[in-house]
Amino acid sequence: MGSSHQPAAPQPRGPIGRLPPGSIVLAQAGGIVPANPNVTPWGAHEPTPIGGPGAARLQLLDVTLPVFQAQGPQVDDVVQGGISTCPAAAALVAMAHADPAAIRSLFVASSYQAGPPRVYSIRFRGSGVRAVRVTTRLYHQAGSLVYASSGNNVIWPSLLEKAYAVYRGGNSYRGLAKRQRQLGSPPDVARVMQDFVGNYLWIAHTNAQNIAQPLTGLSAAKRGDLVRALRRSTRRPTIAASLGAGVPAATNVTAEHVYAVLGYGRGRVTLRNPWNISYMPAGAQFTLSLAQFQSAFLMVLWRQ
Repeated sequence: MGSSHQPAAPQPRGPIGRLPPGSIVLAQAGGIVPANPNVTPWGAHEPTPIGGPGAARLQLLDVTLPVFQAQGPQVDDVVQGGISTCPAAAALVAMAHADPAAIRSLFVASSYQAGPPRVYSIRFRGSGVRAVRVTTRLYHQAGSLVYASSGNNVIWPSLLEKAYAVYRGGNSYRGLAKRQRQLGSPPDVARVMQDFVGNYLWIAHTNAQNIAQPLTGLSAAKRGDLVRALRRSTRRPTIAASLGAGVPAATNVTAEHVYAVLGYGRGRVTLRNPWNISYMPAGAQFTLSLAQFQSAFLMVLWRQ
């Protein structure tokens, strides 16, 4: 294991997480109203979209849905959208599972401004005193949210991703996308954990070139550390990064992707895919034996 300041291996980043048509659930049509994208009230930021084919058809619309439901945040609030932000999406799922209050604490209540559009200030763990101000205007295409969304009619995942596009993406969603390098490298799993949960620990198995390998190569002692970390995932937000290639097909794990770890018991690891697609072969939430988990993943990170 190591600390957040000395990663053991290059950090993996997930693929473009674009969802199939119809997989993003938006509230009734009355839940959105047109907005003027040229107006930025109260010093709030409006990050630019990724661009490319179809970008001209994007609409920036004010979403009037609540940020949270009374019982939230919940793990199934998070739906990763059409951008490779799986480390952040997985971290949000893990936080909603293990410590939902930590998500609410990212929102600076004293800085809220009523709308329309509403304006929220969000302070990430690694940002010191700096807070990012964003509006409830979000990019849509053909009536659906383009980036992070929720099937539960809440917008906290969307607002946190939007603020992160400002904070780490250079005020652009492009800066968060793996395959869009014009603004530099997107934040990796280590940076995401530091920003969303604060200090963290990790475990990985590396070769002589310091390249992460499947967790099957862990020593007996490290395997014990892994099991203890997995068991703590019910109270400490925990994520796991899969292999870039060579993932055993029987695991139904997507290569070069990041999952939330929701628990460990009776020799099985419970995982949730931030894509939140229930009709995938393994479903949005599934379990693997410890051996299967080790064969498909190369790193686990959790809040210290």
